[in-house]
Amino acid sequence: MTTRHILTSIIAAFCTLSLYAQQLTATGPVTVVIGGIYSYTNSSITYTLSKYSDGGVEKMDVNVPEFKLDNTLVGNLTLGAYTVKGLEWDAEKQGFYRDYSKDGISFHFKAEGSMMNIDGDYEFNSEKPNNILVQMADGAVTTIVNTFQMGAMPFGIVSTFTNTTAGIADVTADNVRGAKVYNLQGQQVAENAKGIVIVNGKKMLKGGSIN
Repeated sequence: MTTRHILTSIIAAFCTLSLYAQQLTATGPVTVVIGGIYSYTNSSITYTLSKYSDGGVEKMDVNVPEFKLDNTLVGNLTLGAYTVKGLEWDAEKQGFYRDYSKDGISFHFKAEGSMMNIDGDYEFNSEKPNNILVQMADGAVTTIVNTFQMGAMPFGIVSTFTNTTAGIADVTADNVRGAKVYNLQGQQVAENAKGIVIVNGKKMLKGGSIN
C-alpha cells in the first residue's frame, strides 16, 4: 500500500468517526457529598460529552470540568478536570456507565484555608469505587453521577449533577398568567421573572435564550 493510500485511509476513518460523533453539553448545579455525610453545592458547571459508535457499540466520552466548592470540611476545594472515555450503555442502570478505577486517570486536587493544605495531582484509588453514570432523556443529558476516591484519602466523594437546560419549553403569557412561578431554588418569583423558571411543575425559559 502506498503512502497516499495510507493517508487516504486515515482521513476516511477520521471523517467516518466525526460523522457519527455527537457533541453534547449540559449546564446546571452539582451537589457533592464527602464521606457520605457532608454536602456542598456548586450552582453552575458545564459538562461536555461525546457520543459515538465504536465497532457497532454506542459509547460516550465525558469531560468532567474543573469546579470549586467553598467552605467545605477540608477548606476551599478545587476539583480538577479530567476525561473518562468509553462509557457504554448499562441496561440495569439505565444510562451510560464506566468503572474507571483502573484507567490510570489522574486529576488535580486542591484544598486550602483549613487545617490541611493540599495541592497536587492524584490518581484515583484503584481499590475503591470510581465510576460514572450518565443518564439521558429525549437525546439530552439529564443527570451525571460521579463516584470517586483519590489516592490514600480516607473518604469517598459522590457528585450528582443535574442538567437544568434539558427539557426547557418556550413560555407564553397564557401558560404563565395566574400560575405560580418558581426559580430553580424553589423560591416563588414574579410572573414576569426572566430566565429558567418552573411553572406548573415544568422547567421553562422565559424572556431569553440559552446559548
